[in-house]
Amino acid sequence: MSDPARPSKPGPTPNPESAPFWDGLAEGVVRVQQCDACGRRQHYARSVCSQCWSEDLTWVEVAGTGRVHTWTVVHRAGHPAWAGDTPYAVLVVELDAGPRLVTAHEGDLDALAVGMPVRLLARPRGETHVVVAVTTTEKEPS
Repeated sequence: MSDPARPSKPGPTPNPESAPFWDGLAEGVVRVQQCDACGRRQHYARSVCSQCWSEDLTWVEVAGTGRVHTWTVVHRAGHPAWAGDTPYAVLVVELDAGPRLVTAHEGDLDALAVGMPVRLLARPRGETHVVVAVTTTEKEPS
């Protein structure tokens, strides 16, 4: 049950460029942009390729697996809605498909390590979904 005194966590605000990413999460898949000119995959959504500046970009589904590149542990929430969650970790995950993305972490903070394998999961938040990373050794929460 949610606490009426605690504000709800704000969700992302998709825009036309990022909507395919968020729509994919709602469908249970992770999508990134791939450049049709040079093949580079990128995340976050942009109107041009970050490698060759081509505007020919396609959204592709990727496995949603990767490794922890780095992380930080938040001890003081930047928004009141997360105050009850501290401490929590924010990870930079390098996807096996190439690009890196920033995500929340669900799991044991003390077990985090650079290079640790993780998988990405979608979690509902408001009218959309957010992505979280869980270690591949942990069972997916019900």
